[in-house]
Amino acid sequence: MNYFVFNITESCERDTTINDKKISNLDKIIDSILGHSGNGLPGEIQHFKISDDDESNKIKLLRDKYLDLHKVDSSYETFISGLANDLLKAELVEEKDGSKRRHKRITPGILIIKHEKGKLTLLKLEETSSIDKLTYELKSAFMTDRRYYKAAIILNKTINVIDKNRKVANYWAYDFLHLERERDDKENTKYLVAKIKSDELVAREITDSTLRKIISDLMREKILTESRFEPDEWLEEINNSIKSEDLSFKKIEDIFSTEALDFLDESFEIDKKFARQQFKTVIEISPDLKIEAINIEVAIRAQKISFDDGYIQIQVPEEYRANIRQLFK
Repeated sequence: MNYFVFNITESCERDTTINDKKISNLDKIIDSILGHSGNGLPGEIQHFKISDDDESNKIKLLRDKYLDLHKVDSSYETFISGLANDLLKAELVEEKDGSKRRHKRITPGILIIKHEKGKLTLLKLEETSSIDKLTYELKSAFMTDRRYYKAAIILNKTINVIDKNRKVANYWAYDFLHLERERDDKENTKYLVAKIKSDELVAREITDSTLRKIISDLMREKILTESRFEPDEWLEEINNSIKSEDLSFKKIEDIFSTEALDFLDESFEIDKKFARQQFKTVIEISPDLKIEAINIEVAIRAQKISFDDGYIQIQVPEEYRANIRQLFK
């Protein structure tokens, strides 16, 4: 296992004094942020890949030449230093006179690189006041706000990218690592919808059928009304919908299945057109008359549509009534 640390400010400076004590502290930082597996926590991971036509990509070179390397040689050290300098370049902007300066919206920090056989971890800490910058020892309030870091875990077959802001920063995933999303928004939406329809989104540990239905119905409603899949932000609404003082979920991993969280990107734009098509219900009244409804269960619960004594009654919102009146003249 090899550790490298670089201070990324207006320049890129390597810490050449890495020792066993510092390595122990760095391991604690990585455990605190990426979990004991070091692969990222469920629900935080975005899945990326190298573009098929990007033959010169450094991450591809890393996989082909260095990822399974045991020893440190000059070529390997040059490559690692080059990665750190690539990050600095991605954080700089060019002035009209050709000079470079830091991008005002990109925070300086330290880049931690941990290389194990078959795995390279890149972790940028953008908030370093909670660690000792000389020893990397954790302070008591370490990472109370976990938004201030970015990570990439490169394995032989997968690349996990993590950014606790709403979306992965372009400079991190694209300008620095030159990666592209493994799945687009529609693929993520297709998987999410399929898991809801097959009742495989909710964790198996939740065995109460009523509770499972409450969660699934809420997720279906969110998919049809929200623009983005943001499970962490929906956690409070799920707890409120349960309406039980004896049960409250602390984190999204307690609600969604591990399989779903491992596959889905942590956040993505919901493909509304596809979702509406999949959750559409067609009520056939007669050969000549059909009613099409999106998320009929929600409409029934809200008493916007009801069936009684052979008649379907539909509540029409005020803004649609004028047009409907025209049909019945």
